[in-house]
Amino acid sequence: MRGQHREALASHESSRATFARAGEELEAAITETAALQPLSYLGCYRRAFRWAAHARRVFERRRNRVRLAMLDINTANILVRQDRFREALVLYQRACFACRRLKRPGHLALALANIAVCQSCLHAFDDAVRTYRRARASCLRHGLPLVVPVLDYNIANLHCGRGEYARALDLYRATRTHSNQVGDAYHAAMCDLDQAELSLELNLVAEATDLAGSARRKLDDLGMAYEAAKALNVLAIAASRTGDHRRALSLFTDARRRFRRERNPIWPAQIDLCRATVLLEARRIDMARR
Repeated sequence: MRGQHREALASHESSRATFARAGEELEAAITETAALQPLSYLGCYRRAFRWAAHARRVFERRRNRVRLAMLDINTANILVRQDRFREALVLYQRACFACRRLKRPGHLALALANIAVCQSCLHAFDDAVRTYRRARASCLRHGLPLVVPVLDYNIANLHCGRGEYARALDLYRATRTHSNQVGDAYHAAMCDLDQAELSLELNLVAEATDLAGSARRKLDDLGMAYEAAKALNVLAIAASRTGDHRRALSLFTDARRRFRRERNPIWPAQIDLCRATVLLEARRIDMARR
């Protein structure tokens, strides 16, 4: 949660190797499950899916339902980062069902929160609101107050999607403050990024540029290429709106290259459309000058 993904991955790799040498396949599989988050944040998707598949075989052979539910959640998190929301939703819902039967309130709240993320991304906003409320109530009921600010951050994104910008801004600011207080660099950076996108939506170009620049620096420091590429995309759009077409095209090119390295099939196509629009605008201006 604090964004120390490289350090976390190094620790997981060392532990996994130790357990493998000792023949402790269950402990190695548990370590692989825990490593999926830093692997995905660092863009190591092939290894993440390979480790997930190995861990699943171990847990299924041992009929370990708790570990399978946790693996479903962590695997779905990877799919979300690849914008594969429907596939992720299936895994989250399966984990939610298992956690309810196994009486695992913490993991249930996590699964519910992630279901709401997918519902929001699929534009099922009313369903997402109801799911978030269930997750939040579950956290408070079972003594999990530290998870609530993370839920509030996700709810802020939902308010953005519904056009409730004032409420979203309040939640971004509150979550950023809390994240800075507890040293959660990831959510602090994500608040910058999402507020930058909102500022762009409201045509507050200077504010969007400042926030996206801050987000990019933080996310680059965390080694999170996917999110940093999204910040570059915001910076590019902001530059295009100020008429700085050369800078916009350079930023779009950088963002596109990063998304391709992340093996994301959607964002490069969206950026190509934005680049075409900028090129058309630049040519029109050149023609007007002539």
